[in-house]
Amino acid sequence: MSSSALSLLLVVLAPLSAIQADPMRPDTYAEPKAQTAPRPVPEPSFNLSSVYIMDDQRYAVINGQWLTLDDTIHNYRVTDIQPDHVHLRRGGRDRTLNLSQPGTLSITETDEE
Repeated sequence: MSSSALSLLLVVLAPLSAIQADPMRPDTYAEPKAQTAPRPVPEPSFNLSSVYIMDDQRYAVINGQWLTLDDTIHNYRVTDIQPDHVHLRRGGRDRTLNLSQPGTLSITETDEE
């Protein structure tokens, strides 16, 4: 092969090798990645086991935690405590937890000290 033909071949092939070696060039043969929708976060479960109301004090036991008004559990704020249910709020979402067996608590004095 003559030197002029070799030079011409190098001139033609040099840009092709530079294109493939360019790290900034996007891979045109790659399959597009499938867009997956984010999984929704499941709502937490709540178990209202007790409600205690004495004078102006109101407490609820939810998932084993003692809570009062404005306390939070799983990013829900306690907005109301009633003898048979509790209201929770997170953002624009309200939830009502009902006491499975509402009843009363009676406290009696004993003779023991």
